[in-house]
Amino acid sequence: MSIPTVSKERRTEFDDELDRLETAIRQLKIEYDRFLAGGLKHEPIQLRFRIQKIVKKYADARDIKYHHRYRLNGLVHRFVTMQELWGKRVLNREQGPSRVPRRLDKKLHKKTERCVAVCRIQGAERDAEALRELYDRFVKERERQGEGPRRLSFEKFVRGISSQTARLRKEADCGEIELRLIVSDQKVQLRALRA
Repeated sequence: MSIPTVSKERRTEFDDELDRLETAIRQLKIEYDRFLAGGLKHEPIQLRFRIQKIVKKYADARDIKYHHRYRLNGLVHRFVTMQELWGKRVLNREQGPSRVPRRLDKKLHKKTERCVAVCRIQGAERDAEALRELYDRFVKERERQGEGPRRLSFEKFVRGISSQTARLRKEADCGEIELRLIVSDQKVQLRALRA
């Protein structure tokens, strides 16, 4: 099946106008690419305004055939999308390389840490009273930070500390372990360090 082609006699003046508009948009894209790459000193504003003028001229026209309107809308959409992209790129270029996008700014933001309590222990069985105080502070701080309703029992807390201190004592070959209760970005953490 062959695709029907429009003969040159059936082409209208508006077809020629749309061809010129498409060519102008392509040319504007090339000139903006050159400008953003540093090949041109100034933005191609005159060509951009000429295209905007053509778009405004036909935006409200009512006597345009459906297939012409469809093609015109496609060209206008491409032009508007490119304008937004060029605007962002020109803004980034003017503000310089030191500007960090917002989404990266959050990732690069250093976490704020605050030490709430410090406790030195030699063993979980030996220092049960100090661990009880640390556990109470841990639970209070979790409630204050709004961390879920899940409550850790004292026995599980001690078992976790015992395994951490045993591993740390073995790795670091030390007798005393320092436990730090830290709040980092509204999360409560317990860290074991060699003393």
